[in-house]
Amino acid sequence: SIPPHLKIKHNVGKYIVRQAFKTLLPPAIFRKKKQGFSAPEETWYRGKSYQYVKSILLSKRSLERGIFRRSFIHHVIEHHHRGLKNYRLLIWSLLSFEWWNRIFIDGEKVDTDSRPHA
Repeated sequence: SIPPHLKIKHNVGKYIVRQAFKTLLPPAIFRKKKQGFSAPEETWYRGKSYQYVKSILLSKRSLERGIFRRSFIHHVIEHHHRGLKNYRLLIWSLLSFEWWNRIFIDGEKVDTDSRPHA
């Protein structure tokens, strides 16, 4: 609902947010360009997080949404786990979508202690 002219000004993104924090942030951070975020590297889903990924994406809760097809999700997870194909970006997208549903649709509170550590 923020007007576009407050989002981008003088080719600077997040203009209003930057102005709000201008006096609170060091100049180096304030002037820093936007940086992208990429999914964890492929081995993250093959190690300790493998069981976690399965528990989230193949859970009854996730599958009952009617969005994911169990056979496809199982195929993606298993082929990635066995190193047959690198599905890291797809797995990250599926996890992010499921987390989004749990937080914003289901109203689940975020428990940072239950997330796996790479």
